Formats: sequence, C-alpha cells, structure tokens
Amino acid sequence: MPNSVLIVDDEEGIRRTLAGVLSDEGFSVDTAASGEECLAFFERRLFRCVLLDVWLPGMDGIETLERLKSAYPDTAVIMISGHGSIETAVRATRLGALDFIEKPLQIDRTVVAVRNALRQRQLEADNLRLRQQLDDDNAMIGESVPIRALRQQIGVAAPTNGRILIYGESGTGKELAARAIHPGITDPNLVLPTLLVEQLSPALGALALAAVFSAEVNTCDALLFMLSTSLSQDLYKRFLRPQATDAQLLRVARWAAFAGGVGGVLFALRLATVIDALKIFYSLLGVTLLVPVIGGLYVRRAGSVEALVSMAAGIATLLVVRFAFVARHPWMDPTAAGLVAAAIAFGITLLIRTATPNPFADSTV
Repeated sequence: MPNSVLIVDDEEGIRRTLAGVLSDEGFSVDTAASGEECLAFFERRLFRCVLLDVWLPGMDGIETLERLKSAYPDTAVIMISGHGSIETAVRATRLGALDFIEKPLQIDRTVVAVRNALRQRQLEADNLRLRQQLDDDNAMIGESVPIRALRQQIGVAAPTNGRILIYGESGTGKELAARAIHPGITDPNLVLPTLLVEQLSPALGALALAAVFSAEVNTCDALLFMLSTSLSQDLYKRFLRPQATDAQLLRVARWAAFAGGVGGVLFALRLATVIDALKIFYSLLGVTLLVPVIGGLYVRRAGSVEALVSMAAGIATLLVVRFAFVARHPWMDPTAAGLVAAAIAFGITLLIRTATPNPFADSTV
C-alpha cells in the first residue's frame, strides 16, 4: 500500500501508541519488536516507510537499516532513539535514513516526519516514471498500418550494413527512425563519424574523414591568417609603429599566429566535442569579418579604427556569452550576440571619430 508503515521498537508501549496515532491519521500500520522480525515482515510484504529504533535486542537498528537499504532501497526509513548521538545520526543518514527523531517522541513531529518521508518517496517515484516516459518518447508509438510497416522495415534494415536514406517532411519522425536503426548513438556529435566509419568501406570512410579534417584545418588556417594579418598590418603597422620594417611585421604576424594556435588548443581542451570547437571558429570568423567588411563597403567614413574596435567587441562578447551564459540560458546565441556587439561598437566608434578630429580619419579599411 502507498501509505504502509512498519514500527520497529522493543518497547511495547511505544509501538502501541505510535500504531494508534498513525492508524488514526489514515496509515496502514504494522509493528515489530526486533530487527529480525522487521526483516521477516519484509519477506512477506513491502512497506513504504519504517520507524526504526536504534537500540534493539539482537540485531540493532543500524545493522537493520543497512540490510533494509541494501535489499529495499525504495523504502523510507526514519530512525528513533532515546540515547542517540551525533555520530549515530550521521552514520544513519549516510546509510540512507531520511530523518532521526529523539525520544521522548513528539506525536505531531513524528506524524509530519512520516508524511514527509512518504511524500519524498512518492516524488522520487514520479520523477523516475517521468524519466522513463521521456526515454520512451524516443520510441515509435502507434499501431496503424503505416507505423507497423515502418517498424518492419526498420527491423529488416537495422541489422544490415546497407546504406539507408531516411526522407520525409519536417516533424514526421526521421530522427526517431534513425535512433531506432542506431539505438547505441545517443550523442548527435557521433553521427557523422559513425556513418563514415561503419556505413562506408574502410578506404572510403578514411578518405571522407580526411576530407572533413582537411576542410576544417583549412578553415582554422584561414582564421589564423586573418588574425595575424589584421594584428600586424592594421594594428601594429598603422597605429603602434608606422615606421616598422617588414622583418618586424613578419615577427608580429608569427607571434599573432602562435597566439591564435594556442587559443585553438585551449578551445579544444575546454570544449566537449570537436564540433563545439569548430562552431567557435566559424563564429569567430563571422564576427570578425561581417561587420567590418559591410561597414567598409557601405560607410565611406569607416576606417581601420572602427574595424578593429568592432572585431574586439564582437570577439569578447561572443566568448563571454558562450562560456558564461549559455549554460544557464540555452536560448542565447553567442554568434548573434557577438555580431550585435560588433555592430554597436562599429557605430559608436564611427560617431565618435566623426564628431572629433582624428589623425587617422583618412585611413580606410
């Protein structure tokens, strides 16, 4: 029963009093005088909650608690004792007791403790049931002729190594079919590597993996080239040291490329998957290029100052949003935030340069 309670105490008066009070409160109550009798009760039926005395003849309450939680982990146990210590309470809690009540027992508090224990166990059971339902949401539900035919096709195709094309309109269950064919793939990031390794021949799969890797490496190289060129030409040569020689520019470009490579390694160590790292690279590429290029094409007064300020603001905003806010606010888009920050920084810098004399006014992107 959902409100069944077993009282385990060697004092008959306490057993009789607690049984009467809890029965009046609507609980189904049984009593036991020892730990051995308690375990014998559980062999015949299960109880949702146990009021267990610490000091019992023969097997004491702590040992009884340990055996109960080992065999029946879903049962809520409340320890009661007239000579309990902090050490005993801590040990009982570590073994799985939900509460520890000292004698002489207060009836109201005991009833509240039992209700809370049963409520907590019910919440845990509901949580487990909802989790199981959530897992079942990935299963195909239905007994219509098309659903049964689709299940049969999946059952025939899944054990084979043949190539399968799943097509259909949005929301028709393509992802459910793919999960049914490959139930072991729970991470979407593993789909492409698994497809290339398992569904293609070894030679073709290795070639495809190499092509993907080469494309991403080229993208990273382009980003590093852009970073080193911008830092050495636009920032260092134009603003910091206009008289810099080609050798000095080359040295700055090398250090900028090295810094970009270190940043890429740090991203790879910090992020969970390669796809996350590639998303960062693509986002950085878009944030650093889109606003400066469009601004330089359509705004005559725009110069290198606006471009550099927008790049710095966009990159800083993108990284802050990605690593500080996305975990708590999944709806936030780091790339969009970086683009907005870059556009705002570009506009503010342009307004400031237009309103005040600037020695670099004729420097264009």
